[in-house]
Amino acid sequence: VMLLLIGTGLGLGLFWREQRLKYFKEKSIMADSLQVSRDSLNDAQPIAHLGNWELDLQKNKLFWSDEIYRIFNVDPDKFGASYEAFLDALHPDDRDIVNRAYTESVKNKSIYSIDHRLLLKDGIIKYVHEECKTYYDTNGNPIRSIGIVHDISELKITEQKIIEAQRILNRVINLLPIRVFWKDKDLKYLGCNQIFALDAGKKNPEELLGKDDYQMGWKDQAELYRTDDRNVIVSGVPKIDFEELQTTPKGEHIWLKTSKVPLIDLNGNTIGILGTYEDITERKMAEEALRNE
Repeated sequence: VMLLLIGTGLGLGLFWREQRLKYFKEKSIMADSLQVSRDSLNDAQPIAHLGNWELDLQKNKLFWSDEIYRIFNVDPDKFGASYEAFLDALHPDDRDIVNRAYTESVKNKSIYSIDHRLLLKDGIIKYVHEECKTYYDTNGNPIRSIGIVHDISELKITEQKIIEAQRILNRVINLLPIRVFWKDKDLKYLGCNQIFALDAGKKNPEELLGKDDYQMGWKDQAELYRTDDRNVIVSGVPKIDFEELQTTPKGEHIWLKTSKVPLIDLNGNTIGILGTYEDITERKMAEEALRNE
């Protein structure tokens, strides 16, 4: 019996020893896997220009990933790691807006999402996009916020360049002495220059957007114009320098010299029609006068 008990004890000892070794081995594997995941995340963040953060609202302690320190150009050893230190790192003109957006998101239990600027110590301005979600205890008190910061400076700079290019293009189009307009495949106006808008009895081009020729002063010629438009779109063949009559918003009749070409997007698809015309009424009247002499 004694030998049986001893044997059983030794067996149980070996069993629990094996179980402990297995447990610690699994824990080690899990720890290694977690560290690999963390390393992968840290390696990926600089590529995506995106960092993660967590704010302990009870202790007012802020954690930033390495990428956020890089985006903000802040020394981790000199950063106060608090919400106030974060606000101090923002562009002065954006601090109140950001603070209001975040505090209201915590109060309303909503997602915090905002674009704002950073003013770095060397005077460089950066643009970032932030989002976060706040977590609450069982009593509804906020306990922590977890979020991301994405450096969108290149995107904002590109957007600004596009906007400036559009402004220059609009300025050039509006300086042209001829009327310019473009429509989509449903023959609704996508845009025009200022002089075209004035011909249509409008104050600015924006008033024509989404409208068609039946809603213009020249509605009497609408079907004729639209037939030409459809033929150009379907055939892909421009119709150049042809003369046509137009009724003005005042009910007068003028002569136009018109050209229409397919409107092509960057992928080579026809998306509408681009047209120009000039008012040749005076020339037509002069020609008529010569014929009557």
